[in-house]
Amino acid sequence: MATILLHDTRVPAPNIKADLVMTVGPSDNIFRKLHELAAQIEQQCLSFAPGWTHQLQVHCPCNENGLQLGSGLTADNISKAFAILRFKTGSILISGCGAAAIYRMGNNGLLMCKRLAASAYSNVTASGGFTLHQLTATWNALGKLTALQEHDVNGALVNGIPHPGHTSIEYFKHTCHQKASQPGTPVRFSFSTIMAQVKVYALQVWQLSLRCALVKA
Repeated sequence: MATILLHDTRVPAPNIKADLVMTVGPSDNIFRKLHELAAQIEQQCLSFAPGWTHQLQVHCPCNENGLQLGSGLTADNISKAFAILRFKTGSILISGCGAAAIYRMGNNGLLMCKRLAASAYSNVTASGGFTLHQLTATWNALGKLTALQEHDVNGALVNGIPHPGHTSIEYFKHTCHQKASQPGTPVRFSFSTIMAQVKVYALQVWQLSLRCALVKA
């Protein structure tokens, strides 16, 4: 697993240990810079681990005009810009700005992050802005919103809001247990019980993998 840092010079570089660093100036063409980054990932990182294990950390300002990363990224051009990084990263963390914020007269941050995730085929995590309790959202590689988390000003987790499919999963688990407890022939009861447990364990593994993905992100 490699940590890749992409940061704009308008903000200080974060104090993190990165295997690959790409610096972007305000006047740089972001499309050209991302092509350079893709080539460097192939040369320096893919020899150590598969691309989906890499994490890309993006540090840049953000306002109603979108991500201030080089020449700029918005919901309109981010898909085209990050398509070059498809399969080269497993997760993208946008920190230091409210990338997921929706501006009434400007960039739609939620749509931008959704399109970024689908374009780069990576989990994307971004915050909705700086408030007393800031909300962080995560999209999966298909561009589906999978989790919402609330953090305090120190970055500590205050509350985790279940992802949109949580209710369906809980209902499915309840149904499995209900079917397993229904009377029937010994053979049918045994088979139903085993299948119900397998489904429940599969769901638990899925939920654990989601948590691990969020921690890595």
